[in-house]
Amino acid sequence: MKKFIEEKFCEGITKPNALLKLIVTKKMKERAKLKLVSFLIKLHEKQFGPAGISVPELCAWCAARTHIPADEDEVFVLKYVIHAESRNVDEQELKIVMSTRRLLAISR
Repeated sequence: MKKFIEEKFCEGITKPNALLKLIVTKKMKERAKLKLVSFLIKLHEKQFGPAGISVPELCAWCAARTHIPADEDEVFVLKYVIHAESRNVDEQELKIVMSTRRLLAISR
């Protein structure tokens, strides 16, 4: 059953209702929807990684994309300001300005 669900997930069928419908049409033992959703979340995390990002990861991502790429449609970071030392949301600051060479050329 898990192997069948993993195969269908890799084929692009990621919605629980669609998978339940397939399971019923194949006359397989039906899983509870809640268990299926939980299993799909684990599969998604395994394939794509965690949905969240930490402040150091975000800073590293921005720093890695500050150079102007040769491809005029590739996104790069013009400027970024990330201050998240405090747990208080009012004291935090997150500003990321991104663009492409094509967009900058159009704006001139």
